[in-house]
Amino acid sequence: VEGSPANLQKRGRISSWAMQKVGSTAYGFYEARSMQYPAGSWKCSSFVCDAVSSAGASTMVSVKGKSKVSIDRCATAAELAKGNIPNWRRLGNYEERMPGDIVANRNIGANSTGHTAIVVPDVNGGVTTLGAHAVYVGPVGSDDFPEGMTILRYTGE
Repeated sequence: VEGSPANLQKRGRISSWAMQKVGSTAYGFYEARSMQYPAGSWKCSSFVCDAVSSAGASTMVSVKGKSKVSIDRCATAAELAKGNIPNWRRLGNYEERMPGDIVANRNIGANSTGHTAIVVPDVNGGVTTLGAHAVYVGPVGSDDFPEGMTILRYTGE
């Protein structure tokens, strides 16, 4: 349940895991992560999926593959921006972002579905975002989210 001790702990672990990856090149454009995220593809949603999974939560979605069989995979930035991810809810317009939340938007560039990042603490006691970019993760606060972004909060235990 959102706000329970277990829920708050998971959201904190999502943020902490993300912060530990600042400077990592593992999510760079030319790195191969999986069949979903081959070399030459953007990896921001892979970074978000791994951050969430590290805490025991999930952003996996089931989709029909070419053979019409359902496969489970990480949600893309566009899918996160739609806000239909089990155990995650879209924040209202006046709700404050908190560490462990996900920020996403759709279709900001060529060869991507959008951009997504994890909400993390900033040095001034507020919050900002941390995402994977062309070469490495971060720096903290370098993500550019235009109006219309979606903010998701984990609601599971």
